[in-house]
Amino acid sequence: MERKTTIKSPFTGGEVIERWIQDEMEFRGEKYVVHRRFYKCLDTGEQFTSTEQDELWTNELYSQYLLHHGLPFPDEVVDIRSKYGLTLNQITKILGFGVNQYSQYEKGRVPSESNGKLILSMKDSKMALTLLASSKSEFSESEYQECLEKISNANKIAQQDSDSAIVYGGLQRSAANGYAPLSTQRLSEMVNRILKLAGESFATKLNKLMFYCDFLHYRNFGNSISGLAYKALQYGPVPIRYSTVYDNLKGIEAKEILAHGMASIVYSPKLSLEGTSLTENEKDSIDSIIHAFGGMSVTEIVETSHKESVWKEYLGRLIPYSEAFNLSQI
Repeated sequence: MERKTTIKSPFTGGEVIERWIQDEMEFRGEKYVVHRRFYKCLDTGEQFTSTEQDELWTNELYSQYLLHHGLPFPDEVVDIRSKYGLTLNQITKILGFGVNQYSQYEKGRVPSESNGKLILSMKDSKMALTLLASSKSEFSESEYQECLEKISNANKIAQQDSDSAIVYGGLQRSAANGYAPLSTQRLSEMVNRILKLAGESFATKLNKLMFYCDFLHYRNFGNSISGLAYKALQYGPVPIRYSTVYDNLKGIEAKEILAHGMASIVYSPKLSLEGTSLTENEKDSIDSIIHAFGGMSVTEIVETSHKESVWKEYLGRLIPYSEAFNLSQI
């Protein structure tokens, strides 16, 4: 697909179009099919990319590789260290990594299969204690005792795990959820931001805004924001189990009102919610969709979603995130 842009060609100063195609890319000797976005100068036919466009195919490529080999995503690498409150130096010694190696994995470098599996083993506090004991010679006695206390006292927020199971059900990190982490905190901040910008909304409208935010972000960066999967139903795309999702998020409030003689639920943001889980790119994706659709009525946004060929094609079924590149209204 392609679309016109306001960008000028760096070669001639003339018109530029943006295209996105599927392409086969190789990583560590394996081939994966990813989406690529790029600009094309209409005068010369030459192609060029932005950093944002490059993020799309690299994110898709790395996500597929990590899932295929059962390796941790960067946010999981960060969470494992945060779980125990360990410093980078401490967890590096425990795992026997080189200087700055763990830090690079947190920043997005893809670990080797052996290192990735070793990092994942740290999720189990008993295994973490075993690894600590085997690396005792790397620490002073006082630092060893500090690490021992941190790991022994660490409680992987049981309530958060419980909330995640309720909200996401049996959903796993995969292509079906846009390769996003299953984080109720991030999801709460996303819904809260949508409602703050668009105003209180019925579920029907909120569902469409969520869909467009997630699919726009996937089209631009190769991953969703919410970590939810979407289904095409009678009134347009909706997150699966959406009522359960909204009823169990901390970022929104639900109240029952009478609308057209019927009791209906309307959602509004909790003004007290402050969070830093969303990236600036994710916030920009949300803001862009609300700017385009936030002022629409329920009927208008339903009609807009019905113009999407993917809604018709997948009616009654899950909509793959790869269809983000075929949406016509964003």
